[in-house]
Parts: sequence; C-alpha cells; structure tokens
Amino acid sequence: MWGVLEGLVLGGLAFRLRTIIRTYRLLRRTQDAEIAWQGALAAVAGERLARLVLAEGETIYYALLNWRSEPSFPANTTPLTTHRESGQLALLWGLLGISCIELMAVHVLLLHWLPSAAVWVTLLSGYGCLLLLAVINTIRVRPSYLTLDALHLRLDLRWWAVIPRHHLADVTPISDKQPGALNAALLTAPNLLITFNEPIQLTGLYGIRKTVTQLTLFVDDRGAVLRNITNQ
Repeated sequence: MWGVLEGLVLGGLAFRLRTIIRTYRLLRRTQDAEIAWQGALAAVAGERLARLVLAEGETIYYALLNWRSEPSFPANTTPLTTHRESGQLALLWGLLGISCIELMAVHVLLLHWLPSAAVWVTLLSGYGCLLLLAVINTIRVRPSYLTLDALHLRLDLRWWAVIPRHHLADVTPISDKQPGALNAALLTAPNLLITFNEPIQLTGLYGIRKTVTQLTLFVDDRGAVLRNITNQ
C-alpha cells in the first residue's frame, strides 16, 4: 500500500518537475536551498507533503551523496560553526559505530527468536543510522550564518529558521543550559544564549514546528559572533 502511494506521489512530482524547478530557481535568488526546495514542492504538492518529501530527500542526500562538499554559506557572511571546538563530530561518529554494532546484534537475535519482526526492526534501525549520518554531515557542510539583515539558523537537520536581526533582543555568553530556553547544542554544553524580542518559530524535520523566545547553542568562535551581533 505504502509503495503504491509513494509511487503515485513521485510520479505526480515528476510530471510537475518543470514547475518545481522554475519555482525553486525563483525562490533560490533570495532564500537558502532548503527553504527554496520546500516552497517549490509546496507549490505543486501542498505544504504537508512538501515537508515529508524534503525531509526524506535531505536525509538521503546528506547521508550518502554530499560528503565531498565544502561548507556552504553565502559570501560576505559570518558562519557559526559548532564542530571545531566542541568535539561533537567525534562523539557522533562513536555513537554511530555503537548503533551499527547494536543493529547487527539485534538483527541476529531477532532472526533466531522472532524472524517475522527482524526485517522491519532492522529497516527502522537502519533508517536511524542513516539519519544520524546525515546529521553528522550537515553539522559540517551546512552551518548557521549571519548576514547584515538576519540570523540564518541551520542546526543540522533538527531546526532551521531565518530570524531578522531586529528580533535579536540580547546575546549573552554562558557555560551551561538555561532554564526555559531551548537547548540547541548537540552533545556539548552551550556557550551562547540568544533572547528574542518576540516568539520565533523554528521548523524541524518533517515540518515539526516549535515556538521559542530563548535559544542556547554552542559556537566555535563565540567572541566573533558576539562582536558581529552587538556591533550592528
């Protein structure tokens, strides 16, 4: 059933491919690639389906097809890298290795005790490993960045948003999690607290949305980020 549905969806999108590409190119002039793709897909398939297709496409692309790319951010902007000083990539690679070993062990056990569930559990666990691989890659190649007008927040595959600078009420150096703030630091303690002057909506994988007024994250060059924001 799901295979037939996916086939119909992909067939319909292929039929409207010219419209998708034309809309993408138009949006790409002023938007990040992910926002442009979502807008292009939504124009022909609806917002909800566009989020689903984009999530699957991003997972496959960043997990399997994008490892030779250099970090991507526009010229004359300030990137907010997170992996050079945090050690989070080493931790994530270790977590991925443990997950793969666990996947093989569980598969062998299920084949012996519950063969009917072995394939489905293995596929689900394998997808989890694929998702983790995509997260590792996006941390490196798709950092957040600051322009003269906005903070382009790109937290691997978890969250993204374009936040105008005039919504940044305060940026404070910290050394630990903060009560009431969304902690966006991954496998490391946050070192920056951003407070907004109005609620900001973040978009996550599969179109999950979250509204926040404070956000904590880790950035490699905290001093440069603080100077960039406070001097504008």
